[in-house]
This record gives sequence, C-alpha cells and structure tokens, in this order.
Amino acid sequence: MKAPTAPSLSPFSLHFPKSKPCAFFSLPSKNLNLPNPKFLHINPSQTPPILSIPSRKSLNRTAQYSSPGDEIQVVAGHMFCGKTAKLLRRLQAASNNGSTPEIAHEFFPSFPIFRVYKDGRIERLRQTETVPPCDDPRTGVRSKDSPVSTLTSARIFIPRTTDPSAKIPLLIYIHGGGFCLESPFSPAYHNYLTSLVNRANVIAVSVEYRKAPEHLLPIAYDDAWTAIKWVASHAKRDGPEPWLNERADFDRVFLAGDSSGANIAHNMIMRAAGDELLGLKFDGLLLTTPFFMNQELDEFMEFIFPTSSGPNDPRLNPGCAIDELAAGLVCKRVLVCVAEKDFLRETGVAYYETVKKSGWNGDIEMVEIQGEEHVFYLLKPASEKTVDLLNLVSSFLNT
Repeated sequence: MKAPTAPSLSPFSLHFPKSKPCAFFSLPSKNLNLPNPKFLHINPSQTPPILSIPSRKSLNRTAQYSSPGDEIQVVAGHMFCGKTAKLLRRLQAASNNGSTPEIAHEFFPSFPIFRVYKDGRIERLRQTETVPPCDDPRTGVRSKDSPVSTLTSARIFIPRTTDPSAKIPLLIYIHGGGFCLESPFSPAYHNYLTSLVNRANVIAVSVEYRKAPEHLLPIAYDDAWTAIKWVASHAKRDGPEPWLNERADFDRVFLAGDSSGANIAHNMIMRAAGDELLGLKFDGLLLTTPFFMNQELDEFMEFIFPTSSGPNDPRLNPGCAIDELAAGLVCKRVLVCVAEKDFLRETGVAYYETVKKSGWNGDIEMVEIQGEEHVFYLLKPASEKTVDLLNLVSSFLNT
C-alpha cells in the first residue's frame, strides 16, 4: 500500500532514560480514559517491575508484569495487551545497552507515517490536527461527539431542517488514512461530512477506530463493528443518542468509506450478513477511492496486519473468495467511485468487476472521475469535481 495523504492521530512514545530510576510511557489519552497528562510510571529497579498511573483520585494505582508475554493490567480497570508489554521490555533492553537504535524500516520515505527500529521500537512521525464539533454557520449543519465505547467515539452530523420530526436516511461513514492516520475529528473529514450532510440531507455518524501501528489490524474492523452495533441500539428509538432516536430512518441505512475506510465499510456489510439481530436495513454501500489488495504481497499490510494471509485474505482481497460476496453483500446497491490518476484505481475497478462476476443480485455501479487523484475531495473541497462527486453521492443516498 502506498502512502496515504493525511496526518496522523496523537503520538505514541516510549523511552527509558538511563539516568533516572523511573521511565515514562505515554499513550493517546482516548485509550486510557484518564485525566491529562497520561503517564505510566515504571520503576525497573523493583522485581517484578511496578507500573502505576497517577490520577486525580490516586497516585498509586499499580499493576505488575513478571515475564515475557504477560499482559499488563491496571487495577483501576485498564488493560494493556501482551504486545504492549513486549514492546516495553524491548525498549528497556535497548536503553540499557546505550547504543543508538538503528532504523529497520520507515513507512513511507516519501510521506513518513511511522518508523520501525531494529530494537523493536516504533516511532509515530505524524500527528493529527482536530477540530471541535460545531453548528456550522454556512450550512446550518450541526455536529456533536458521542462515546461509542470506552475506547472509541463518533462524530454525528445533522442537517438544518424545517421539520424536526421527519426521518431522514442514515449514513455510517468510515474515514480513510491507511489504517494509521486521520480521524472523524480532523478538519478534512469534519468539513467533508458537513458538506455531504448538507447536500444530501442525511444524518451521518462518522466512526472513530483505533489505528495501527499501535493497534494492529483487525482491531479497526472490530471497533467499526462496535460502532455499528451502537448505532443499531437506537433502532427502537430508545438508544443513548437523541439525534439518532429522533431523526434517523433505520430502514434507509447506508455504509460508506474512502480509501482504507472503504475497505472497512465493505467488511462491515459482510459481517452484517451474519447478524440477523442487528436491526438495521442496509440500502446501499458507497466506496470512494477504495483500498483493496490484489495478488501482490504488501510489506506495509504484512506489518500492520501480521495475522492476515494477505492476498488470500478476503478482508483485504474480496476476489479471493468471490463465492462469499453474493450472500455477504446484504444491501441493495453499491456505488464505487474511482479516480483516474489514483494509485489505487485498479483495485477499485477489480472490486467492481469481482462483485459483477459473483452473482450478487443487487445493483452495482462504478463511476470514474477523470483527471483526479486519491481522495481529491478531501484535498480540494471547493473544486468542481468535488462538487460533482457530492451531487452524485447525494443522488445515491436519496434514490
């Protein structure tokens, strides 16, 4: 997979100062649900080492780990997986030998996202700017953030209306960024969803998910599925989010995504086929400049999805399990939008052709935007081609 075109989320860093008895391990605040600053204090002189999280209520929340592969569990209820424990140990060992760590690989030199060192350390190189939800003065679209789980949240967008009781189509949107970057809260996606909601007159739930390399795939798939089930909890009009209870038409639900988010959206439709109790009626699937694999190996995907079989994994390459598509696409329509100069164009075309051959009895359409590159609608929001795309998507969501 080539370099995505968006900045990253909050940084993830680990360092073990040789001259100090206590090291610091900082994580994105959303993953801890604790007040800032988020520091885990590790005293390597104790046996076993003690890990503690300071907070307003207590300065001695502790947990222990004792041997390689053990999980780190914080007594306050926060658990850190064995991969985190292993990374901590590797970094501690590297700090003790005093050598300068060597770079094993950088993804990607032309657009650096993260760097992998030979001692096992991973350094994130990009951060994401975020903007708060708001009442947009230009369009009248309102937005707000809502927790989906203890680990993730979503940004909800609702259009201006003269009839607050009218039910409107529901769009569940999954952002792109190479499974590593971006957020529903970044300016590019906030502005794009605001424009789309205004143009199409839909209510949108823009889904957050945890990112690689700190959280390897398939965690992003699982987080997105958790968000979809959270949306489904409103189908009987008694969920935790009033906007969904009051405005969403759960008989007209659309899943959409771009780039890697399009890949996730496809997989969520396939997963919905196995859950008859979900309570959502999916009308359509919208995939914009989508990412899928072909038969070629991909070093980047091997790194962020180490348990996958790559080209033989239908989550990444639907063409390797074409017989599953006919039953798995539990929607009526699919729209695939590719860009002529997109480095992922061919995988989007291949997806369209694979679905056509699968025997699926729904309607699939592919549209190619001439002269444009990957995620041009995020990079050039006021361009004529972006406006044309918004009109096309609006028509798809209201047909």
